[in-house]
Amino acid sequence: MLSFVKKTLQFISHISNFSNKF
Repeated sequence: MLSFVKKTLQFISHISNFSNKF
């Protein structure tokens, strides 16, 4: 469960970084 939350947080941060480029 914790690994799932960690992956989700990494996914969200990755998306936010991606959207920040535009």
